[in-house]
Amino acid sequence: MKRKILFFIFMSTIMVEIGLIITTCSLENDKVELGAIIALSGSASNHVDVRDGMLLTVDEINKRGGINGRKISLVVRDSESDPKIGLKAFEDIEKQDRPIVYFSTLSTVSTAISPLAEKNKVVLMGLVVSAPDITKDKEWTYRFYPTSEDEANSALFLAKYLKVKRLGILYQDEVYGISIKEILEEKFREKGGIVAGEPFAVKNPDFSGAVERLMDVDAVCIIGYAGNMVPAIEKLRESGYTGKIIGTSGVAGLAETRPEINGVYIVTPSIYNEDYRYVMELKEKFESQYERELTHHVATGYEAIKLIAGLLEGKELSRENVRSVLEKGFVFPCVFGDIEVIPGENDAYVPLFPAYVKNNKIEYLQ
Repeated sequence: MKRKILFFIFMSTIMVEIGLIITTCSLENDKVELGAIIALSGSASNHVDVRDGMLLTVDEINKRGGINGRKISLVVRDSESDPKIGLKAFEDIEKQDRPIVYFSTLSTVSTAISPLAEKNKVVLMGLVVSAPDITKDKEWTYRFYPTSEDEANSALFLAKYLKVKRLGILYQDEVYGISIKEILEEKFREKGGIVAGEPFAVKNPDFSGAVERLMDVDAVCIIGYAGNMVPAIEKLRESGYTGKIIGTSGVAGLAETRPEINGVYIVTPSIYNEDYRYVMELKEKFESQYERELTHHVATGYEAIKLIAGLLEGKELSRENVRSVLEKGFVFPCVFGDIEVIPGENDAYVPLFPAYVKNNKIEYLQ
């Protein structure tokens, strides 16, 4: 009898331990997966900042217990700044992981992925995506970034501020560059200005001929990926161009590290304002962990994850619910200010402001 009791106690102890192991493993495996197709290499390789901003948020949220008690697993693939590779990345993640939401960078890549997101009924949130029609007539495609019109309007303000009469537009020959160029050109002509446009290739651009043809304009507005804008600025200066240079928001993230950006007028979100306490808190966290400067691309990735996590708090973590919470609209206080989206709107507009780069510091003009 005594042996039976001891055996029963022994087996009970074993079963409890097994139960604890199974429970622990279940909790560890019970993660919520988010997909991210980011340009980590190629012409827009600076979008590694977006990924690292996302990872910083994921780490913070997971340390607090995750979303509704489930840890976040961020599945990241490199699009290599190429739409075809971005498509393949989406297909691979969809087969293997089926995340409840996708994030992507680049207008070209996101435009290619969007039809697949619509077909698979999963939200695609475009980050660093300005193409105007990316969300048009879409149920599952959203944006958290300034649009082409925002970029063009801010560049137009700078042209007026600088009293430009003849504007050169040196633009990347794809959807992002073309969309901003067309809006800026139309609005500048409406105000009586003269425009000369010159395209350049996304990969291995040669600026020689284009710069020669723009030497007589009052200002040149460069539109493209940051990796292409820096050599364009260098070519203008090497060629003896003496007019003003205007850059779109992509180059702002290089202002503190690349001396070539000094003397350039840019459009940028407000996060480089050191008087904003919330920005400084994020800056300290990011720079202490990654040992490089905070950029608006870092902030975009950081806040995008935080937005989705916050909206899903207390709700079932499903693809349909991601779309449902976004569709209802929201007010989201973040490092870019208060972002307000009305119900049914697919674009969360991040405001841009005109600025000037001096001594590797961004000085706002407004």
